[in-house]
Amino acid sequence: MPHLGKQVTCLRIDTSGKQEHVTRMLRYSIYDEMSLGDVSATLQPEESGTLGDAAFLVAWEMVQNAYKHAGGPSEIRISRRDNALTIEVDDPSKVSPEIAPMNERGEFGGYGLILVHNLTDSWGVHRSDKLSGKTVYARITGR
Repeated sequence: MPHLGKQVTCLRIDTSGKQEHVTRMLRYSIYDEMSLGDVSATLQPEESGTLGDAAFLVAWEMVQNAYKHAGGPSEIRISRRDNALTIEVDDPSKVSPEIAPMNERGEFGGYGLILVHNLTDSWGVHRSDKLSGKTVYARITGR
């Protein structure tokens, strides 16, 4: 993984629009606002594009899960601090996401959380008294 350097940035993405608009804003936020599309600023030459692509795929999957299982995200936050990128998606559901087990035909359910699990250093769920649902988070640490 690339080295992110010492920088603190936090973005909140407007979730009030249509799903397609939220996805476009997510892509813009990761590649442009967080400068993860600028290879020279964030990546080693041999790792071109990997962090921005992984971050977008993880964030996109988390947001899609919020739409599919909770009616949509209530807030999306992406923060970058030192060598860590954290993606947080709030939604109104109290149900925690789980990696789907294989069915009797040997097929998995959704593959989304498997991707999140494999592309991040950690992921999980936070609950808070201030939030009626939950926050699903994922962390990607540059090395």
